[in-house]
Amino acid sequence: MLNKDIILVDYRLYDVSQNATNYLFKPKANEKSTCTLVYCTNIKKCNIIKNNLCLGIKNCPYAKKIRTVGYTKRAKANRKWIQNKKDIIKTTIQKQQPKKLVEVDEYIYFNYPFWNFNTNEPLLKKYSSGIFSSNKHFIEKKDFTVEFLKIVLERKPQSIMGGIITSYQNEEVPKIKKHLKEELPELYNELILKYPTLELKYINNIKRKALLSTIPNNTKFKYNNFESIVDGEYLNIKKYKLNLIFLKDLELKNRYVNMKVKIEKEDTVIIQNNNQWDEKTIFVD
Repeated sequence: MLNKDIILVDYRLYDVSQNATNYLFKPKANEKSTCTLVYCTNIKKCNIIKNNLCLGIKNCPYAKKIRTVGYTKRAKANRKWIQNKKDIIKTTIQKQQPKKLVEVDEYIYFNYPFWNFNTNEPLLKKYSSGIFSSNKHFIEKKDFTVEFLKIVLERKPQSIMGGIITSYQNEEVPKIKKHLKEELPELYNELILKYPTLELKYINNIKRKALLSTIPNNTKFKYNNFESIVDGEYLNIKKYKLNLIFLKDLELKNRYVNMKVKIEKEDTVIIQNNNQWDEKTIFVD
């Protein structure tokens, strides 16, 4: 019996019968349906759940995952088992998984390629169980210090076959600095005050995914067939091409319409230029 303070926040449901006719990923005869329920044991202190973000499926220290196995695609009980799981999860919205560092109560989620790869540094060794390890991404806040970051940002990891992994310094380090400045500005300022050479010189957020509800009002996004404008709690879509297949009894001269769509908290948008975000914008990658 689960404690009443443990809240269901996410799930993964796999119905093996749905893939029975999939020629590319056809399930084996003995493959069974599965369901993973993710419960949060720290919902009152979690600071990312309010933005519909969750790392429970990524082995968050505060997550309790319960995985159950159902029946094969031929079993008559499979349909009833799947329906039972759907009844359990029907009020749960699947959360987005942030793809950048983020604070989760007493931990920092820090998932970047090669930061703890092939290292003998004591500060990094705790979060690396070998040169192939990349799964210890929840760092205790007491360990996530300026000195820890200096080592991470300055290191030049070596590949197994020898030679520097150049993509780390060229791609990952600027990304880490950018995310640090967004999520933990006080720690970032402390870092560059002590080590000025580590300052991020230029911020470019083009092609990043952001929560649409945090985009500045009156921001425009342009596409090939239409443009959209953020208008408070709504998104105004201008000159959207209407699909007449669903309007069989109508003959419209103008096939372009305007739509007003309510912005939900999980809605996202890809940034097209650096005028489409501000300091209040929340990025999920």
